[in-house]
Formats: sequence, structure tokens, C-alpha cells
Amino acid sequence: MYFFHCSLTRHLFFITGLISLLLITMIVSGDKAQAAPVLFKNPITLVTGNHYAPFADSSLSGGGMSVEVVKAAFNAVGRRAYVAFMPWRRGFIGVQRRSYAGTFPHFRSAELAEEFYFSDSLYPIQQRIYVSAGSKIDFNTLDDLTSYRLCSPIGHTIDKGLQKRIDTAAISVISPSSTKLCAKMLEKNRVDFMALDETVYRYMFKGFKLKAVGRPLQRADLFLLLPKQDPESKTLLQEFNAGLAVIKKSGQFDKIVKRHLKYP
Repeated sequence: MYFFHCSLTRHLFFITGLISLLLITMIVSGDKAQAAPVLFKNPITLVTGNHYAPFADSSLSGGGMSVEVVKAAFNAVGRRAYVAFMPWRRGFIGVQRRSYAGTFPHFRSAELAEEFYFSDSLYPIQQRIYVSAGSKIDFNTLDDLTSYRLCSPIGHTIDKGLQKRIDTAAISVISPSSTKLCAKMLEKNRVDFMALDETVYRYMFKGFKLKAVGRPLQRADLFLLLPKQDPESKTLLQEFNAGLAVIKKSGQFDKIVKRHLKYP
């Protein structure tokens, strides 16, 4: 009995000490130190897609800039987030079926707002219209693009001004599986134009024979989307926004962005 009591006491002491050690563990970042978050909440799995460098691609370091930001934000509030890579449309379906807790990075749209909560902005972007290098297309307003063929990958959100003209059949849309296929189709004149974020263009398409034309489209932001049908989504939304504020204040957000925006 004495041996059992001593053994139990030692085990309790060890566990208590381990918990205390976790609570005071420090993460050194540069010349600053901050308390490491204790991951005590149930982990979640989110979904994103490929071919959207530098924001998301399984071949990139950390899975891409937005993947690292999302994981770091949840980590800052004590929740581990795993991220799966799926074709964009299949990712949306997976969220609708509650196989995943949310999806990112996506633009805001009225259609998506009916079904999803939007987080605080992950990153602001500026879209431009890109055409093949030899194209004669130019425009002052989007109406000047009437009768032309837009290339927009499956699952990508389309600029609301372009979507309005697609809905009235003024502009036709062709949807391959990736932005790289759109760029290749542009070079071969199988489509007429594509709308692309300037950051993505600089990162992925500088070797392609494309050019930007006309004025920039409306500035937009990228978001984490959480389904309204899931009762946990409001809690996750609050946690994520709080964690995002933490990593922005600490400087971790800026470090992630700078590391990924070193264009190849």
C-alpha cells in the first residue's frame, strides 16, 4: 500500500509539473519571447485548394501564406487547425456536408453570404484583367468586354461586376480546373481574358505571355468562410478573429507575409 501511495504521488507530481511546464513554456521569436498557447480545444480540419500561389498550394512552404496565417491565428487561441487540399469545388461541397469546418481563401459575394460567415480579412488584393500579349482587347468599362470569353477556374469567386454581365449572357465564361490552365488557354487564344490578382500574377505567371489591360477591378479581400448551418461556426469565427488580431499585434502575421511574398 505504501509503495502504491508513493507511486501515485510521484505520478501526480509529474503530471502537475508537466502541466505547469506547458503553461510557462516560452516561444522565442526574434528578440522577443511570448507565452506558448496551450492547445486544449478540439482540433478542426479546414479545406483549401491548389494552384493559388502564394496563398494556397500544397507544394508551397507551409501550404502557402493563407494556410500559415489561418493555422497561426487558431493556434494563438489554443485550437489546432489542420488543413486539407482539395479541388476548390469539392472543398465547398465538403464544407456543406460538414466534412470540414470551413474553407479559405475566398472573396466575399452575396451568394456566399447566404450560406457562410466571413472572417476578418486575411489579406487585401487587387484584381486586374489579363489578356494574351498579342491581344487587341482593352476596356474603359466592363461593358467593353461584352461578347468576350472569360476564363475562371471551377470554384473561384468571380468579380461581382463581371458576374452581373455573365448572368445576362453579355460575357461567356469557361471554367477549367486551375488558373494555370486559364493562362495556357489565353496564350492559345482559346479564351479572351481572365481576372487575376496582381500578387498571384507576379508569383505564378511572369513567365507567361500575358499583359494587364484597362483599369484595376474593385479592391477585394480574402476571407475564411465558416458555414452558417454548423452551430460551432460562430464560436470558431470569434476565435479566429481574436487569434488573427493577436498574430498581427505580435508581428507574426507580417513575418509570414514577407516570407511568402519573396517572388520566385
